[in-house]
Amino acid sequence: MPHRRRILAGKALAVAAAVAALGAAPSARAAEDEAPTFEDAVARRPDWTAGIVLERSIRSVVGESLVDDQLFGLSATRFVAGRYGIHARLLVSPNVERFVDTRGVAALGFRLRTRVLGVDTFLGSGAHVEARLRTHYWLGYVAPLELGVTAWKKGSFRVEVFVGMRGILAGDLVNSYLIDPNGVDNAQAADALAARRARPWESYLSIVLGRAM
Repeated sequence: MPHRRRILAGKALAVAAAVAALGAAPSARAAEDEAPTFEDAVARRPDWTAGIVLERSIRSVVGESLVDDQLFGLSATRFVAGRYGIHARLLVSPNVERFVDTRGVAALGFRLRTRVLGVDTFLGSGAHVEARLRTHYWLGYVAPLELGVTAWKKGSFRVEVFVGMRGILAGDLVNSYLIDPNGVDNAQAADALAARRARPWESYLSIVLGRAM
């Protein structure tokens, strides 16, 4: 009898082990199914986008200020959780003959990335600071609305187009010979600044030739 009990106990352990193995198999297969595939890793939207940016005021797309209003520079955006981004732009409109007449813009802001009809779409806002040395004043803007789309992409390269609206919050003459050796309390510059502040809002267009990383 004791021998028979040992045989029965052994068979019971074997059955229990088999049942446990069968129960673990689906869990292992589920864990394997949940693991990211190579295709998922390749298709993952990148965390960084950086590139060359061209920007100008929309009202100056044509006209005599076409060259003076053209800005060139660098753009970079860092996305967190695939959707929320912090972006920065450094732009300049150089004057080859007179460096002291250069115009520069620095921008910092936030963007929300989503997809509309399969196209990456961006909604953002930010703040801009501009030094117009050629007209001897500086301006500070707030940009409450910026809308963009990925117009073209191939591999990691893409073209992103942004349209935004910004308004002047602050501004004054650059009364420093070290920064702007064109004069202090320039009457013509003061008139230009007053005229600019009288129409504080402007729209702008940015085209980013970038690469996702």
